[in-house]
Amino acid sequence: MKIYFILYSIAFILSMGFFLLCEQNFSIRPLQYVFSILGIVCVFHSRKTSSQGLKDSWLVNTWILLMLGVFLFTTAYAFRSFHINGVDFSIFEWMLVNKPHSHYLHSAIYNVNHFGIHPSWILLPLIPIYQIFASPWVLLIIGATVVWLAGLALFHQGNIHGLTKWDSLILATGFWLSAFAGRLIQQGFRIESFYPLAIILFLHSFETKSLYYIFFAALFCLSIKEDAPLFVAPVLLLESYRKQSYHYLLLGLFSLGFLVIQIKYLQPYFLGSTYISPPYLKFWGHLGSNLNQILWSAFSDPIEICLDILNSSWWTIYLPFLGLPLISLRSTVCILLPMLVLGSASSHSQMHTYQSYYPVPLFAALCWAMIEIYPYFQRPGRYKIWQVACILSPIWHSGWITWRAPNHTLLHEVAIVRSKIQQVAPTLQVCAQPVLFPHLGTDINLQLLDKNCHNAILAPHADPFPLQSNQIDWLVKYNQNIYPSEQLVVIPHIQQPNLWKSLLQKTFAKTINKTKNGHKKA
Repeated sequence: MKIYFILYSIAFILSMGFFLLCEQNFSIRPLQYVFSILGIVCVFHSRKTSSQGLKDSWLVNTWILLMLGVFLFTTAYAFRSFHINGVDFSIFEWMLVNKPHSHYLHSAIYNVNHFGIHPSWILLPLIPIYQIFASPWVLLIIGATVVWLAGLALFHQGNIHGLTKWDSLILATGFWLSAFAGRLIQQGFRIESFYPLAIILFLHSFETKSLYYIFFAALFCLSIKEDAPLFVAPVLLLESYRKQSYHYLLLGLFSLGFLVIQIKYLQPYFLGSTYISPPYLKFWGHLGSNLNQILWSAFSDPIEICLDILNSSWWTIYLPFLGLPLISLRSTVCILLPMLVLGSASSHSQMHTYQSYYPVPLFAALCWAMIEIYPYFQRPGRYKIWQVACILSPIWHSGWITWRAPNHTLLHEVAIVRSKIQQVAPTLQVCAQPVLFPHLGTDINLQLLDKNCHNAILAPHADPFPLQSNQIDWLVKYNQNIYPSEQLVVIPHIQQPNLWKSLLQKTFAKTINKTKNGHKKA
């Protein structure tokens, strides 16, 4: 496999050089197709060796560091090309900024304390870092790095469990270049970026038989999001049965209790007087309008739930590894409840069809399963099947890495407007498209562009989400542009506000509901 990684490394370096030279959008998908074929050829023309010599370590280390460079490079240019939307990114940035101030963990996008939507305790250690280095680049670097660390963990765990270093590297590469990892790093940062690393460490912890490792790995998972117990509890209960350990049983029950406490008590507490039912419950709106109705409908009509799950795209998560992870009981149990949750959410197409970031934790569990099932594929005929499955895993699904040309003009214009607002009216409430939020910074009073806006900053040629292009065009057409620019429009006072409100009264309500319910662009 040495020639495979040498040529792949050269191809990546030349591709990044070509992109920097021409600054034209570049997708790595053609590279994946070519090197999938080359990888299969190498598999059937190479022998299995227990390890490679020290002379090959440079290649392994070079590839690992190259993948980190590719992740940071991809995230940076997604940001500079205005392909990172504030709805997905600025939620967390504003939470970190507002921690020490009166607006505790407040999100300008949702206009609520976001811990009331998704309690994400893992963000708390990032607060002091962000107070020192208050820049969106902090989250961009963290988001790319933690996803890369998940692949690095796979590599090291593969070595521990008897995989050759080439096989460990093939598996890690299958994760790094997968569509699922690509979706995360091209969205800049989101709390789910921590899931792959946490899931892989949690599943590995049972191999160490260390209660401390298992405990802290479980806490790592539970600190990410309120739905983490769906992954953690079933595995702990399974291991408590298999190993007759009351420690696993207690930890499993604790994780389930933590789920109940967060949903029933902590989320209402953080929302305070603004408390509403969690917006994501509308993903299961066909079953009821609140959690009790949804659970009652699910238990009273299990046939409908089963049909929803069977009609979902659950099988697509197994495609990247040709279904081989089904052999692993631990990983299957880990993703069983989340698969039931995703499959039953037929009111939300992206969840039901396993799009966007939703299946990323499941894919991480399947990657770890490839380590667990490795001993079953040590016979000569089976061994190459395992290798081929890992090599082909990146070519499945959409979401592959694409480097996008930076928008220098818009970057320059946004920087000038931000500077002027900071100097002249830093407390003035300004509405902006979410795509501009990460670039305008957190030291001005930003608000989501809506029907109540009086001041607006627009980029008509950029992503209009959550509004529509015709609504942005209307604002530009009927209002005075006081800032002479090519791509940015600044409206100091919206003219004909009644017409503006009338135009948005119906469409905006629907759009905002979709925003809060997670209907974001993939």
